[in-house]
Amino acid sequence: MKHLKDFHDCYSLLCTRHLISALNKMEPLLDALSSWKLIQERRNIKRNYTLLLEYFKNGFNDSRRHEMHNEFICQALSLLDQAFYQQQLKESHSFFASQCRTYQSKPFNLRQILNSISDLEQQNLFNDIISQQSPIPEELGKNCEELFNQIWTVDHWTEQDSNIFFTFIQENQSNKYITLPVISALTLSGIYTFNENKILLLAELCKIEHPEIHIRALFGLIVNLVIHNKRIPIYKNILLKINELSTLPNIKKDLETMQLQFINYAGLPEMTDFFKEMYNDTLKNLFEHHPSVSEMEDMFSEDEDGESSDTELDETIKRFKEKSKEMVEMNNEGYDINYLTFSHLKHFPFFQKPSNWFLPFNPHHAAVSGLQNTPNNKILNFIQNSPLCSSDQYSLCFLLSIENNIKNNLLSQILPQQADNPDAFPAIDKTQQDYLRYYIMDCVRYYGHNRNEDFIFSTNISPLLFDYPFLQSLFMDKEQLVRFAFQTQRLKQYEMAVRIFSYIDNHYTLDLPSLQLYGYNLEKLQRHEEAILILEKASIIDPSSKWTMKHLGLCYLKSGHPAKAMPIYQRLSAQYPDDAIVALRYGYCLEHEKKYEKALKQYYKATYLTPNNTQANIQTAHLLLITQNAFEANKYYNKLSPKDMNETILMFAGHAAWGTGNVQQAVEFYRLIKSNPFCFSTQDTEILISLNISTDDIVLMEDLVNNPQEEEE
Repeated sequence: MKHLKDFHDCYSLLCTRHLISALNKMEPLLDALSSWKLIQERRNIKRNYTLLLEYFKNGFNDSRRHEMHNEFICQALSLLDQAFYQQQLKESHSFFASQCRTYQSKPFNLRQILNSISDLEQQNLFNDIISQQSPIPEELGKNCEELFNQIWTVDHWTEQDSNIFFTFIQENQSNKYITLPVISALTLSGIYTFNENKILLLAELCKIEHPEIHIRALFGLIVNLVIHNKRIPIYKNILLKINELSTLPNIKKDLETMQLQFINYAGLPEMTDFFKEMYNDTLKNLFEHHPSVSEMEDMFSEDEDGESSDTELDETIKRFKEKSKEMVEMNNEGYDINYLTFSHLKHFPFFQKPSNWFLPFNPHHAAVSGLQNTPNNKILNFIQNSPLCSSDQYSLCFLLSIENNIKNNLLSQILPQQADNPDAFPAIDKTQQDYLRYYIMDCVRYYGHNRNEDFIFSTNISPLLFDYPFLQSLFMDKEQLVRFAFQTQRLKQYEMAVRIFSYIDNHYTLDLPSLQLYGYNLEKLQRHEEAILILEKASIIDPSSKWTMKHLGLCYLKSGHPAKAMPIYQRLSAQYPDDAIVALRYGYCLEHEKKYEKALKQYYKATYLTPNNTQANIQTAHLLLITQNAFEANKYYNKLSPKDMNETILMFAGHAAWGTGNVQQAVEFYRLIKSNPFCFSTQDTEILISLNISTDDIVLMEDLVNNPQEEEE
């Protein structure tokens, strides 16, 4: 969008309280909009602020000057918001901007449209909805959709609007098919067009005890605070409301659920890789074998006592069971394992209306009327009580209405169970945290579906709520923070885990497992010097921990301090003489100190303990080579496959072969090196001379390797 950078620059200046610079930069933006109202408002703000600066220059010590300065900044931010909204209407091609253009000409009268809904209620049209016996009446549905769209796209919102809205929600708590979507509309409205009154209203709605109203308001509040985090510290009333949140019952539990969900969705790329791996490595391979019915039964069986088999099919079934078990564990821990499946089922006409994404599932909704007959009611009952978010429940209904095979298969499973046990699919008793988790799923589906520019979990917004100072007071529970850190570790989000552990370390005392994991994540990020400091703390708590010593030693090695690592590995070698990795790293430390004989003993031990250890064979061969034992070195290089050898190893392998007199094998190794022309470095020349190879022969070898004619002949 044109001038987008200028808007961002103005916004940054205002958030850092540089009002004059922001107002000056704002002038050409307002002139381009040709809005006399906005131009005049900017002039008024600048004139009044200039007077304040004059008073300040002349020495007037007005106790309210900081408060007045803050008020001028809020006015300028509001002016910039209005300008940005108008600019979007003119130029933006986003879905939101197109909706705003649709409703721009319609007058916004919140009281009027709420009264029309109340009138319909007085005509007893809500009775069937409350009892869930029939779909929402068409007229009422249109009014609710109109209300959603007007709230979503409105660019202004007064304190009076907030009072009207709050009263309506309070008086209609049981009518969730009306109240819940409009709370979502308020959330969307606040995200796109910031308004202090909207934020304060969401905070006030958090106090309503109805679980679904509470969680929608809380989620909307937190998301709006995070989206607008740079400007929030300027609004004192909002900060006061945030502090009031800590007094709400179960607020920490709700926020913990929300934080874990944010972390999980930040790990969507890893989840995508997991499911791709499951498909390619298990399901795809499994069905390529055309398993029999008995083999399929075995695949889904939980019996682990059967005899093991070495067939490829049995191995595939085993991997399938392992992956399936991991999926169940992920689901129990709050992962949205249905995301990849259902995110592709949002192309039905139902989802073209934004309000429908936030509509609680109603089995009697007109959109799913195609399933409104027996025995389809069994399916609807099953879907309603399934652990899915509302938009996924609607998606499943639409899929079943067009896929008869899927519906018939589902019926064949449901009906026998229903006949044997009428209560086979009882209503789920959802907790407040369940409602929150499912609602976040709906929001993720909405933002992820062809609206990537509006995605609330974008990379430029931190998913860690305590990153925002105004929210830190809500996260002063050490155990809660540790759970967040371990969750990020499971997702292999090392950078995020380090940030959490760093926050905990600055406010609390970390225990041994936390310090070890903190150090490990730093190690994975190649921040070895920082990892050393953390792992040294861990070693003070438990000096005998093998895990800590091994990783501390490894960080010393990777940071270029083998001399500091050597006493650690010397101790480990004495305590764990059968550990090949310890022997290998201890040998490297000894080699660095030029204690070659002792180093070779450690390398020999490592190769004896793990004969197929590639790294052990490489290091043993290299040390034998530089100690002029070409024959022994050649034996170890010959244990390696070409895929284990990079160009440096190929070069040394060639030296070892040549040192044994096997010129032909040396040429084969050298010609695998992709360099044109091939030539020896100073180090290579020194090694070859130490193996009694003359400098003249070294030149001949370079020409031989560079001459491919003999192969062509």
